[in-house]
Amino acid sequence: MAQLTLADVVYPAGARLPSHSHERAYFCLIRRGSYTETYGRRTRDCRPMTLVFHPPGEPHAQTFSGCPVASFNVEIGSEWLQRAAEWSSHLDQPAEFHGGEVAALGQKLFHEFACNDKDSTVSIEGLTLEILAACTGSNAKACDAPHPRWLADAREMLDARFREPMTLRSIAREAGVHSVYFAAAFRRFYHRSVGEYLRWRRLEYVRGKLLDPELSLAEIALDAGFADQSHLTRNFKRFREGRPANIAPFSGSRPNNCVRLRYGHDEPDMTIAAKMRAEVIDGALKALNDNYVFPDVAKKMEQAIREREKRKEYDSITSARKFAETLADNLRMVSHDGHLRVMYSAEVIPQERPNREPSPEEMERRRAFGARVNFGFEKVERMAGNIGYLDLHGFMAPAFAGDTAAAIQLPWR
Repeated sequence: MAQLTLADVVYPAGARLPSHSHERAYFCLIRRGSYTETYGRRTRDCRPMTLVFHPPGEPHAQTFSGCPVASFNVEIGSEWLQRAAEWSSHLDQPAEFHGGEVAALGQKLFHEFACNDKDSTVSIEGLTLEILAACTGSNAKACDAPHPRWLADAREMLDARFREPMTLRSIAREAGVHSVYFAAAFRRFYHRSVGEYLRWRRLEYVRGKLLDPELSLAEIALDAGFADQSHLTRNFKRFREGRPANIAPFSGSRPNNCVRLRYGHDEPDMTIAAKMRAEVIDGALKALNDNYVFPDVAKKMEQAIREREKRKEYDSITSARKFAETLADNLRMVSHDGHLRVMYSAEVIPQERPNREPSPEEMERRRAFGARVNFGFEKVERMAGNIGYLDLHGFMAPAFAGDTAAAIQLPWR
């Protein structure tokens, strides 16, 4: 990122760094090992989950312990310091945090650095600004007021445009607040950074599309804003504990405990009445009791929802989107299952015939899409050491991709 340099550095055991300074400010999170640091007339002990901020030009010396030290270093340019100063005082004094919320933000920042995808950029921007605000001693947390309208509007904007490239600064500007305040408020009310929310939103969109037998995984990946099929798969493995192909088969058949859902950024809201609310609740609770992996937890969820029904908590909800979100939140409060969710379709979802063969029109559409992306073949080359390299961005049916695969030739030696 511009004027922001992130690096995971390992210092050898027993190393000593004499007094030195850096032209730019930086903060570091100690991930492994320990060392003693002298700055001015003071000394600090740095150990795992210690986050230290060094202002520009601060002389300091380090003596490392008998084991290697892993330090996540973030060097900050003047533009970032100015952005933080717009919210709080200038960053001209050192600061340190031993564990706690600020170090946890640093750990999240490291995870986003390791992830390194398009959503990481927004997360890194917000987390860095929150950490800098904390280093000034200012309170960057959102106030204790109820959920602000501007934040709800901003979330709706993210829901509508989650596939577009965005920055935290542009999002906060549209909301009419400072980016530091926006990042803190968003985390407080939605329990994740803006970048994490965008990634979650994209994966939720994918989950709905995965259950459509007419779409290939490569098509879904591009439609959801991922670079390619492999990029989607990496995100699923990292954040959804599995591969997208394991979520649902593409043959048209469905396991008995799988409910087909359609839910996308363009899914229109709809008005629901008491009869539909009751049918949804009855159907959801029956599906949980029949299929949920922990039957005792399913019973507890049913009891909790029925009690809310008796208190008429759902009677005033007429929005399908709001009802789905509320019901999902209520179920998760009991189950603590982050994978449990309720979504809706504005259109009637037809019953599918098991093992349905695709129509000629569907086959032609898939073939045409494959041709546009060269059937997933991005690059073929022979590398040093007589190693063949195949950059494959997707898997197509042999009937479509067979001729392209057969045409691959490498000048072997």
